[in-house]
Amino acid sequence: MRSIKSISVPISNSRTMLFIIISSLLTILIIDTTLSKISNLGIYVSSFAQMQLAFFTVAALLAVLWQYLILVYVKSKSKEIRSKRRLHVFTIHIVVTIAQYFIASIVIVVALQLALASHYSTIMLTIATGISYTLSIIVLGLLAQQFFSWFKSNRNSVVLSYALSVVMIAANAVFTLILVVTILSGSRPTDIFSHIGVDSLPIDPGSILSYVNNAFFVSSLTSFMFTWIATALVLRHYSRTLGRVKFWVILSLPLVYFISQFLTLFLNLFAPLIQSNPVLFTTLLTIIFASSQSVGGILFAVAFWLVSKKIPKNNVLRDYISISAIGIILLFTSNQASVLVNVPYPPLGLVTISFMGLSCYLVLLGLYSAAISVSQDLKLRKSIRNSAEEQLRLFDSIGKAHMEQEIERNVINITREYKDTMIEETGVYSSMTEDEVKQYLHVVLQEIEPK
Repeated sequence: MRSIKSISVPISNSRTMLFIIISSLLTILIIDTTLSKISNLGIYVSSFAQMQLAFFTVAALLAVLWQYLILVYVKSKSKEIRSKRRLHVFTIHIVVTIAQYFIASIVIVVALQLALASHYSTIMLTIATGISYTLSIIVLGLLAQQFFSWFKSNRNSVVLSYALSVVMIAANAVFTLILVVTILSGSRPTDIFSHIGVDSLPIDPGSILSYVNNAFFVSSLTSFMFTWIATALVLRHYSRTLGRVKFWVILSLPLVYFISQFLTLFLNLFAPLIQSNPVLFTTLLTIIFASSQSVGGILFAVAFWLVSKKIPKNNVLRDYISISAIGIILLFTSNQASVLVNVPYPPLGLVTISFMGLSCYLVLLGLYSAAISVSQDLKLRKSIRNSAEEQLRLFDSIGKAHMEQEIERNVINITREYKDTMIEETGVYSSMTEDEVKQYLHVVLQEIEPK
């Protein structure tokens, strides 16, 4: 019998195998999210409940396997980057690995509780959500900091758009964490048994929790819109080949799809249909809008995959961009912790949110590794700069910014050493401050930059 490690080896060498794994994972997570939202409607059918329980058990086992395979794949592809010890990537990888193993253990424990005792503990949901979302907030914070650093070095509108989208996603993660953990730990029973209906929690208007809930909705909308804008800037080159109208129609469909769920919620557009048959139409609408974030994630990832196709096949940059694309899809698919507040039985949605922290790490690692790769490959950097493909300019920008930051760091270190030596040997202090050295270096880099 082949070991899991032997199975993971061809994954690192086959984009087709990786695509199959991610596609199957994405399918399971979308089904998990859809079923969790349907179960929160209070619909209970005995056979349907048994099917949900069976699905959760299978999804839990597959989630553990998928997390392991993804971590093995990322480890094999990021060995060189982790060895550089920049941005604490080595430490982050270890932390993420430990966190994912811990979350996977919680998922398995919950599955065992359901199988052996027909109940599960809400404490498990609280811990899993806390770990996954805390990890994602920290990683997104580091990514936002890096984006703003790149933007400061090389002012690019696409880089700024992604920086703002990451900030809003992080803010949404914060509000989600506060909302879910507060409700689960404060108003839900310790053990959840099989039950009919939904124990919904009314949120008092004017309470702190109501403001957090409003902030959650606003940040969900704005984070999606900022990421859509950044994607539009990356893909705008295709408006010339597809045609301006066709391009914007295709690009706008996921945005309209996502926003529509908020319009139907606040404007009660389908109220007559729901009143005529509450169970049928509420379930139908839930199914229709359940995958709105995932569809957006696919669009956002497509922008990166199209970029990777422009890179030579044997270049590691293709792998780094693909890692980022996988992370983006999983990020918008796994950010679903709000479905857990009604403690469904079984806890559908738990498997999905277990990928939240891992997805953020994939985005960070992929983009940071891409920046390093471009900054160190002069031939690739010239090829990107001379290319007519505008979607490559994002990686040209962050690669150039990272290169300048490395040069600046080295020059500053040399300047400090020389300054100390000069003081010891001559007693003369340097008249240039570090800020003046940085300004001078920036002028020099602009002068030598090939046109």
